[in-house]
Amino acid sequence: METNEKRIVEINGVKLEVDMRTAKVVEQYKVGDPVKILYKENSYGSYQIYPGVIVGFADFTKQPAIELLMLSGSFSIKFVTITEKSENIEIAPFNDYEIGFSRSEVLNKIQNQIESKKEELRTLETKKQAFEKFFDKAFVNEMVS
Repeated sequence: METNEKRIVEINGVKLEVDMRTAKVVEQYKVGDPVKILYKENSYGSYQIYPGVIVGFADFTKQPAIELLMLSGSFSIKFVTITEKSENIEIAPFNDYEIGFSRSEVLNKIQNQIESKKEELRTLETKKQAFEKFFDKAFVNEMVS
């Protein structure tokens, strides 16, 4: 006796009568799915919404986890994990019309960050060489351990 409001469903061999007016849709996610991440950095901050993508699932027996790659402010990328006990993070499906940036924009920003860090490394290496060359005399009496 199924009606439009009630339906018999079978789950793992058990038949259940479900009231479709109050039934809840369960989201299904897979690796690569874009998601909106509601994230609070710390207990003092406020929640912010960031775009992200599911990069994996950790099937721990005590606390399964969803592994995410989150695109936060100024195109910095952060790995975050969500578990049943996570209080500072939630996910929801990401709609195509919500994406406010392109793949190439993100890759360009990341490449710019890489170049900036490489330049920072070159500068530090130059400073180290200068220190070793010109300051060695100031540390002649320093004990070597």
